[in-house]
Amino acid sequence: SGPDKEMARALPWLIFAATLLLLASIKSSTASRMAKPGCQETCGNLTIPYPFGIGQGCFYSEGFDVSCENNRVFMHNSSSQMEIYNISLAGGQTRVSTFIASKCFYCA
Repeated sequence: SGPDKEMARALPWLIFAATLLLLASIKSSTASRMAKPGCQETCGNLTIPYPFGIGQGCFYSEGFDVSCENNRVFMHNSSSQMEIYNISLAGGQTRVSTFIASKCFYCA
């Protein structure tokens, strides 16, 4: 009865440890397949998840195309002057920078 009791106490911990290993494995495998197969996945330290993509055939549709220039990510290309700093599919957000107008064309 002694070894059976010890096994019964250890079983929940073993299940917990196995679950953690499985979750870590799933997380790393999904993170490594964020881009469309055959497409560039990262630019600098930013992961480019599908529906965004770098290059023809790698993005969902116009507006999701990005470029990687000098390890920096831009919407379309650097002439757009919209640099992307973060893409969060889970949050449905993309953090970008762009210029703000500095002159008022309509002054009351």
